[in-house]
Amino acid sequence: MNKIIAELFREPTLRDVAALRHRLAAFLEHRPLPQQIKQNFILATSEIITNIIKHAKQKPHYVAIQMQETRESLTLCIKDNGSAFSDFSSKLASSKITQDRLQTSGMGLYLVGHLFPHLNYQVSQHPISNCFSLPYFYHQPSPFPIIIAIVEDSPSQQHLLQSYLQENYTVKLYASAQALLDDLPHQHIDLIISDITMPETDGITLRNKLADSTNNDLIPFIFLTSQTDTEIRQVATSLGIADYLVKPISKQQLQHVITRVMIREQHLRERLTAAIDQSVTSLFKPSLPNNIVNYQTRLYTRSATAGGGDFVFFSQKNDKSLLILADVMGHGTKAKFFVHSYAGYLRGLIHSLANFDSPAEILTNLSSCLLQDPILETMIATLLVITMDNNNQLVLASAGHPQPILLGNNGYTYVDVHGGLLGLNAQTSYDETRLLLSPHERLVLYTDGLMEFGKTPLEKIQSRELMLNEINLSRHLDIETAGEAIISRFDKLSNAEPSDDTTLILLETHHRGQQHGDQ
Repeated sequence: MNKIIAELFREPTLRDVAALRHRLAAFLEHRPLPQQIKQNFILATSEIITNIIKHAKQKPHYVAIQMQETRESLTLCIKDNGSAFSDFSSKLASSKITQDRLQTSGMGLYLVGHLFPHLNYQVSQHPISNCFSLPYFYHQPSPFPIIIAIVEDSPSQQHLLQSYLQENYTVKLYASAQALLDDLPHQHIDLIISDITMPETDGITLRNKLADSTNNDLIPFIFLTSQTDTEIRQVATSLGIADYLVKPISKQQLQHVITRVMIREQHLRERLTAAIDQSVTSLFKPSLPNNIVNYQTRLYTRSATAGGGDFVFFSQKNDKSLLILADVMGHGTKAKFFVHSYAGYLRGLIHSLANFDSPAEILTNLSSCLLQDPILETMIATLLVITMDNNNQLVLASAGHPQPILLGNNGYTYVDVHGGLLGLNAQTSYDETRLLLSPHERLVLYTDGLMEFGKTPLEKIQSRELMLNEINLSRHLDIETAGEAIISRFDKLSNAEPSDDTTLILLETHHRGQQHGDQ
């Protein structure tokens, strides 16, 4: 397969980046790829094309996104006819490519190289000068994701059961209980079907050993045996097994039992995950005072059904206040616990600082700390750090976070604050943006869940436009009414079921609030 996803026959602009990204997302939507790989392709496309637009000395007049597929790999190709980037390969090899990091999402070409280790950049004369190639190599996963272990000492019974199941499941055969126990540390198993009567270690002993193992005690277990002794059957069924079947058994009967057991296990897992996630979400719910030095604030949050992670950190020292808004990328309850780890790490770092006059210094120190932590360095998060004083001056620094929106009498603008993600490189540094908030202005801080929701690329584009319009219309309202209007609009558009954690913070001076109160 060799397919052109999108082409531009003119000089591209930053406005085109989103359109090209959404074209690629639409193409990938129905491809049988892991969701993370799809996101990696989309993120890399955004970064590379932005880099071409911003940093090519001679601007291109042609840009194309192309997909090439073989039996072994799927390769994204981004082509352009602008001037080439000099010495690209050596920079990438030496990991100095972070010096060319982009300022849109902050991910940068270094992270593109991290996401796609086989990233290649070629320059040719005709017909297109430059080509980024980002291959994803298939690992040939099993077409049957459910793995069933059959523990049976009879070869004929092994092959009979395998013939019953191999059309719909991946089947692993074990001639003894000990063979399974030896393999479990290295092999994922979704369901165990075991005979009871076997030499050395019988099925009941196997089940007891698994029950004593914290790693394997929850694997669904089915006894399949010719034993009809009532006492043995009572002992077997008292061990917390999923089912007990007496030989001979038909193919249809076995498949029916397996289907029922796996559906039941899935429902139990979903209920347990939902319960844990609800508890974790409640525990980590952000909070923020309504009054901070010379400012008033309003905080609104919405939690995804499962996973995702935003957190808000606030601290005061003397006449200085520190506000940090962060979004930890990920899904599931695991991401919630990562948020807790990240927040704890951040609190410890902040309290160790003599002062927090510099948001850039905070991000630099945190980035350095993450590089030394084997667990937290694997996390990807965006952070926005803001310090506030009594003179209405805000100092901002960003680590890949969405740009804040500044509302004024004549509409809205984005605050020019950018920076790379944390923990990418020991030399990562951050710039600061200073903002003097006037009485007629309001600052809107948010995580990307507020703007990017919907099932299709078109829905996501439309939702962003609608939310921006709602934010703009709220500029003449008092802070309380404005916040309620924005979050109510979000609830309506997302059907109150956000796919990602969402945080909205409004910040303005007390003078603006007094103006609204006088009206």
